[in-house]
Amino acid sequence: EDQVIKAVARTIYEALARHDKRRHKKWENLLDNFSPLTEEEISDYEKSERFFECYTYELNKQLEDLPYVPRSKTIQSIIDIFKKDLGRNCYEGHRHFVDTLWIPPSNIDKKSEKENDENSVRVVKRPSYAYMLEESRSLLWSLQHGYLMNSTPVEKYSRSPSLRSFLALICKESSVKVDLTFVKGLNLDSGIHRHFSHLLHYFLPKMINLKELNLANQNYQTRLPQVTNDHMMLIGMHCRGLEVLDVSFHKTISKEGLIYLGDTKDPNVRSGCFNLKKLLIFDTCCFEKDVAKLVFQLPDLEFLGYKETGKVIKTLDKNMYSQRTKLTHVDNRGSKARRLDYSALRCKRVMITAMVNLCPDVTNLKLRVADDDVSGLARLEKVTSVELVFHTGTITTPGPATQIFLQARGAYLDSLAITCQNMTQLMLKSIAENCTNLKMLWFRSNHFAPSATQENLPLDHSYLTKLHTLYLRIGNNELYMVQNFPQDVLPFLIKNAPLQELILAIRSSVINDTYILDLLKKPNLAGLEKFLVVIPGMNSIMSTISLTDKTLNFILNNLRSLKKVGNLLSWSLPQEYRSEIDQKIREKKLEIEVVNKKMTMR
Repeated sequence: EDQVIKAVARTIYEALARHDKRRHKKWENLLDNFSPLTEEEISDYEKSERFFECYTYELNKQLEDLPYVPRSKTIQSIIDIFKKDLGRNCYEGHRHFVDTLWIPPSNIDKKSEKENDENSVRVVKRPSYAYMLEESRSLLWSLQHGYLMNSTPVEKYSRSPSLRSFLALICKESSVKVDLTFVKGLNLDSGIHRHFSHLLHYFLPKMINLKELNLANQNYQTRLPQVTNDHMMLIGMHCRGLEVLDVSFHKTISKEGLIYLGDTKDPNVRSGCFNLKKLLIFDTCCFEKDVAKLVFQLPDLEFLGYKETGKVIKTLDKNMYSQRTKLTHVDNRGSKARRLDYSALRCKRVMITAMVNLCPDVTNLKLRVADDDVSGLARLEKVTSVELVFHTGTITTPGPATQIFLQARGAYLDSLAITCQNMTQLMLKSIAENCTNLKMLWFRSNHFAPSATQENLPLDHSYLTKLHTLYLRIGNNELYMVQNFPQDVLPFLIKNAPLQELILAIRSSVINDTYILDLLKKPNLAGLEKFLVVIPGMNSIMSTISLTDKTLNFILNNLRSLKKVGNLLSWSLPQEYRSEIDQKIREKKLEIEVVNKKMTMR
């Protein structure tokens, strides 16, 4: 099946490239000439654009009718070819990639649209376009009847299809799920950004049946896709059936674009994606009051990807919008899009009361707290996943109120993450005793504070029998040495845990070959898939952890389920051994990702 999909994808890909080559030859001289277009040229151009739409429509229709060939897999295979060819061919003046032949609708004389009757599209002045359409039918007929690339004469082109031709396969009226994040791998110059913006303006109004749209991009300033308030307006006006929308990390999105996802109160504008169930606007320039106005209009919203959701809920409750929401996730850690006001993000009693009133079904919490605030979270009775950041202006340590919460709700938690000043044996013991069903534990601290009573952790217990992910970090930079890390902490936590991931970001003399090998020899760690021993913060200095080739040899020979190991840069490995690691893995035929580079562990 994979070979058939790849063959179909390559054939369609080259059909698009062939089509673009003919269009390019026809129009490049015309559009490279900066003189105004005549009415006859505009009319001829518009007809060719109609034929372009007919061509891509025919490709899409035939692709959907192909037996035993899933369209989604074929499109993904075409995407893979597209990215690979762009990386290999590069491009000259955008010719491989940017469709310079396409004139945005705003540049075409509107009068010519009225003069051209729709029926005139069927009159072909130049037979080449009709030939191309017939060629695509013939090409896809041969695919349907089992004649793949080996038996179908396909002309080879070194150029890639234009971005517009390629997006036409994905962004069409019948599209239900569109993910354009694949273009973020295209690191091109500024000309492509303007062109992509034109393409979004062209395709968004067509996708009236869209249910899911992903345009997220963490590197929006230098890479595609780029989304602005104008695009948000088109989404709100034309993609009104959306249920999932992700436009995270675009700082070009603000209140002016966000309002179109709801009712703009403008009688001349009909907008609103009122069926949204999942909206992700992480690190955009939207303020909580504007988001609150939108959330009030989205009765089915279950997930709001916004790092000030707690403030949004507090605003709704403060303004006496008593309508309960269906939100299941509340993230109030603060957005990176602007300077953080830690005290305003603190989850105090007022915010907790607002969550109890407006989103009683919340299951996932990510909050900034002080210890006194945590006990109040027990009022949220459906919570199963909690991340607590003890930083509200000053970094603090969990204490008695956190233990009260764990005693009340710990048995219902399957995931717990804590970021604080000091890790203590008392808190680790409280987590193990109360969180009997815990599956994932992340504990980040700047220091380890020994117990005042010097009481050792029990080695014989029945805690944490479901824990499969354990992350411990002590310190915040590679020069910090933990002098008082107890040897019994790790044996206590992993005694009964069927671990799949073990990540230790600790620089201590305790972490050595003997200590780690004693841990890895435990039967419950035989299924370990990810094992990282690193330095907290930046890992850039070699040989800072006392782990040698003795530990690595044991891992490669005994942990058969392992998929990732590292960071070998920080391990004390002989130089000759470092150069032979890849060869040893190939000889053993292991599929393991070896981390051996500079990295930051947060």
